[in-house]
Amino acid sequence: MPVKNKMKKILVTIVFGVLLSILTVSISASTVTGFNGEVVRLTVDSPNLGEIIAGPHDAIVDSNIEFSLERVNNVVEVDINLSDKTIYFDYSRSSYGNFASGSFNGYVFTDINNTIPNITSVKIDTIATTLGVDDSRISYDNNQIFVNVASLSFNQDSRIKLNIGFESTSPKRLLWFPIKNQNEKVLIICM
Repeated sequence: MPVKNKMKKILVTIVFGVLLSILTVSISASTVTGFNGEVVRLTVDSPNLGEIIAGPHDAIVDSNIEFSLERVNNVVEVDINLSDKTIYFDYSRSSYGNFASGSFNGYVFTDINNTIPNITSVKIDTIATTLGVDDSRISYDNNQIFVNVASLSFNQDSRIKLNIGFESTSPKRLLWFPIKNQNEKVLIICM
């Protein structure tokens, strides 16, 4: 094989290697890890799950407060801030009282676009939480979180902080595999 052809083959291999590195980095960097940048829907249901008294409210999760609920239809004033892996309820704008009774009086958060990784856990941050919620009042499935505050007492110092676990998402990797005895390569995307 002449030297010129060998140099071309080496150059082509180097260019493919550089492109592969760029593609791998850009695909890996786009992996979703939690709420940030995604649309979440909030409804307030009472006195039963599915009986919506406020919402639906949709918000893109960013560094701002996503939901600021006012006292309408017996909804207690609350600011709800979502971060990548937490939900924080701040009742400092409310006065004091008791949430209405019922089988479910609370908040439902939904991944309406099915773009957030599956929810694998919801844990109460017991240090930051001052409202009387316990694990029996929190439930979830792959794309929804339910927070039941029925009959609990609240005041301006009431807070809830939930830590959310998500299914880990493996970055997609591009791999080149040479095919034996041929001058072709195969691009494979690994999930």
